[in-house]
Amino acid sequence: MALTLPAKVKLEGEGTALLDQSAHLSTGGEGSVFRIGAHAVKIYLNQKRMRKEGLSDKLELLKAITHPYVVAPLGLVYGSSGEPIGYYMRYRTGEALPRLFTNDFRTRVGFTDTDTHTLVEHAIKAGNA
Repeated sequence: MALTLPAKVKLEGEGTALLDQSAHLSTGGEGSVFRIGAHAVKIYLNQKRMRKEGLSDKLELLKAITHPYVVAPLGLVYGSSGEPIGYYMRYRTGEALPRLFTNDFRTRVGFTDTDTHTLVEHAIKAGNA
């Protein structure tokens, strides 16, 4: 069941938000992403799949990640029926970390092994700060 816009949703720990076409960023195979202020909100296209695969429990585990260079879920998003339909996180721009490990991306942007080393060193230092 896809979400019909506009839709009022509840962000766990944040209150309600209105998702409408002006907040829409992208739609892919699993869901749609919206920007609401400082948050990115992912709504699953098939909310039944979210429940079936236990994504709510998995997202709860990911909420424990607090590294300054890692964007992780902050909480669940609930629809009008009170069922979880997605999650939200801090909105950030940049590249997804897994892209740094694909040859196509590395070649296209000139990301070298030295760059990888520098990134990892900075992440380690930031994690220990």
